[in-house]
Amino acid sequence: MLNYTFSKREKVLLLVLAAILVLLAWYLFVWQAAAAQRQAIDADIAEAQAQTIVANNRLASMDSMQSAIAERKAAGVAPVQLPDFDNTTALMAQLNTVLASTVDYKLTFDDLDRSAEGIVARGVTITFGCESIDAARNVMAQLEQGPFVCAVDASSIVSTNAAYNRNANARVGVGTYRNVAAPYAVGLHAVFYEKA
Repeated sequence: MLNYTFSKREKVLLLVLAAILVLLAWYLFVWQAAAAQRQAIDADIAEAQAQTIVANNRLASMDSMQSAIAERKAAGVAPVQLPDFDNTTALMAQLNTVLASTVDYKLTFDDLDRSAEGIVARGVTITFGCESIDAARNVMAQLEQGPFVCAVDASSIVSTNAAYNRNANARVGVGTYRNVAAPYAVGLHAVFYEKA
């Protein structure tokens, strides 16, 4: 048989090589696995913190809504029920009643918004003329406090007086100009809600 005796230098080199192999194995199998687990844990922590922030915001919103509901109940305001989908006939009758005191009203309906589960949002842009700012505010209040759940999310009231408007045309809404035979021109966007 072959008998080979390693020199001292070869033994040192073999020990160095063995140490390098052990370090390489430790790096590949221990260090990288631990680093990957740490990154996964850090990602889980960040996600949990984000979910906590969202949950806290929802909780604050719910608390705010519950206190608003309690205030309304204490004030004797009766809850308004959402009408069933396609409440168009009754809605048009209500809009005609509310807008009867205005001048030259026009309605432009948006596409239905079904993004909220169980709720259909029916947006409408309403333009009309009126005699005073208070009359315009009264129309908006009647819409919001009427029998159908409604939110006026944008409005503008513009004087049709030539002294305030060089063209004697009132700007109602974005990019819409109309001659209005009333002291004030009003443009508003309302959203009515129905059960899907």
